[in-house]
Amino acid sequence: MFSTKSSAFVAVLLVQLATLIQGGVYSTEDKWVLIDKTMDLPEEAVLGGFDPDGYYNYVGRVVYSSSILPARVLVSNATVSYHWIRSFDGYREKNAVAVGTSATNDRVFICRVRCDESLFIGTLYLAKRMCIVKYDNLPLRQFDKYEILVREHHNFNQKILLQMVAHIQGGVYSTEDNWALVDRTRDLPEEAVLGGYDPEGYYNYVGRVTYVSSILPARVVAELQRATYNTDTLNFATVLVSNATVSYHWIRSFDGYREKNAVSVGTDSVNNRVYICRIRCDDGLFIGTLYLSKRKCIVKYDNFPLHNEHVWIAGNLSYAVPDKAVLGGFDPYGFNTYVGRVKYLNNILPARVVVETGVAYFNTETASSKLLVYDLLVAGNNRTFVWARSFDGFFEKGAVAVGTTVQNERVFCCRAKTDGAILIGTLIPSQKVCIIKHESLALRKFDKYEVLVAK
Repeated sequence: MFSTKSSAFVAVLLVQLATLIQGGVYSTEDKWVLIDKTMDLPEEAVLGGFDPDGYYNYVGRVVYSSSILPARVLVSNATVSYHWIRSFDGYREKNAVAVGTSATNDRVFICRVRCDESLFIGTLYLAKRMCIVKYDNLPLRQFDKYEILVREHHNFNQKILLQMVAHIQGGVYSTEDNWALVDRTRDLPEEAVLGGYDPEGYYNYVGRVTYVSSILPARVVAELQRATYNTDTLNFATVLVSNATVSYHWIRSFDGYREKNAVSVGTDSVNNRVYICRIRCDDGLFIGTLYLSKRKCIVKYDNFPLHNEHVWIAGNLSYAVPDKAVLGGFDPYGFNTYVGRVKYLNNILPARVVVETGVAYFNTETASSKLLVYDLLVAGNNRTFVWARSFDGFFEKGAVAVGTTVQNERVFCCRAKTDGAILIGTLIPSQKVCIIKHESLALRKFDKYEVLVAK
């Protein structure tokens, strides 16, 4: 079940311990609040992780030996306009949050890692290319793979829900919330409310549809431009309600209790209100349908086949190269390579396409090959593609899948620097590495790489 409540917009605050600065210089790019033991900690502080004792750790900064360093401080929870992204080897990520500088005037950034059964905030000096973590009497640790805190500038627009195009015939739409009409001709709004994910790995957004004269909750998949709804029954649900700003959040409930500010999509054909619930099942987190009188969250997932998420255009040497073909890197001979895909032994695999020769180079988990028939990825529908650093097979939001293997596992586009080139490779999440082999060059596996994501 799912709800909204209005209140003032509150910016996220970082936390600064009261101390005297003697050497390093504080960064003023972000909003830091001075605190000490006499002050309450702000509710809007940024959550960073947790320690071995089970305490939540919030992002802070202190002065130590004339340097400004990240610190672990305990404050209340909220995270607006800051988030963590994966990175490695000291790369300078766009909009990375710096706490200030060291005594030698090197900028100091905020990182975090999982170790010692905890999720620790650490110190990142780009020149050292490591996230440095030391906690209490635990040994000092240095990690070349980590997450880094970045800021995201938001337009404070009201969160909106999604409404699929449908002709209403029986039930009545609820007008308590802001629903945006979408179909195949319209992009999903950036403010769409995330509801969960399905077993295929697609994010599901909260929507509603008309079905047999009833208004029902729906799972909207942006990549497939479709919505699915529910018919089967399960017992317990996680329900969605509003938070104190402009968004929505989920709370636990059971047995059809009417939660305060719960979001209704409308009514069914007999005028019963219909609410939005969700539940974990079948390797997914599904949006479902809640009728209070039935006291159940009803979820049915139709195992529809994998569809293309993006625009792929058939190519070979005789075809013109699309204007918006996506550049992937360059090969050891200096040719630009474009993002492509090929079908090989019932697998769909990423390919490095050299348009001058019309050849698509690709590799399996063990060998390399090439084909003269391929698809090229092109930008379109107001969508751009960027390469994001990642590691160890983590799934990045918006990651571009070319298709599936013969074992029905999704295959993603990755790339890495090797052999004097930037080569597109094959990322199969279960393998946790970017696999690259180009012609007679050695097969290489990278646990740190870039993955192609759609924005």
